[in-house]
Amino acid sequence: MVPWFYDKMYENKRREINTKSKYYNEIYVIILSLIFIIVPELGLIMAPKSYNSSLTIISIIVASYYMQFLYTIYVNFAFFYKKTGSISIGTLLAGIINIILNILLIPKFGYEIAAITTLISYFFLLFFHVLNVRYNLKDKTISARYIFSWAILIIVMSFLPLTAIWRF
Repeated sequence: MVPWFYDKMYENKRREINTKSKYYNEIYVIILSLIFIIVPELGLIMAPKSYNSSLTIISIIVASYYMQFLYTIYVNFAFFYKKTGSISIGTLLAGIINIILNILLIPKFGYEIAAITTLISYFFLLFFHVLNVRYNLKDKTISARYIFSWAILIIVMSFLPLTAIWRF
């Protein structure tokens, strides 16, 4: 995808980049939705009962991967403009957020909270890189509103299995 992205940027075909990014995003969301629906049920059927409590965090881990996918859409712009220092800064900030949240929350809530802190830090990784592309690199090829709408929807969907557990 990166060579294609570079070609389109050099050809100034930003609309095509935007269209393909939306296309890949929507395919990814469909796959995620299927994972959210199918994997917990498969886990109940296939895994020993001792693993049942961990099945609720699978959707959160999957949502974290989605945040990474969205981040890669934006980080390519920094590579293209040869402004890679900003990649390090955003990644470092997201890593610091993860470390601080883990230090504060794991002793209190246990290992399960690490999935949530990872999701939060990956969301911030995306957030920092969107800010970098929009305001530092001044590139608006990809709609931040579009990306964050999907990101928030997936985050909410990833917490639905947890809300079912908390009700009981």
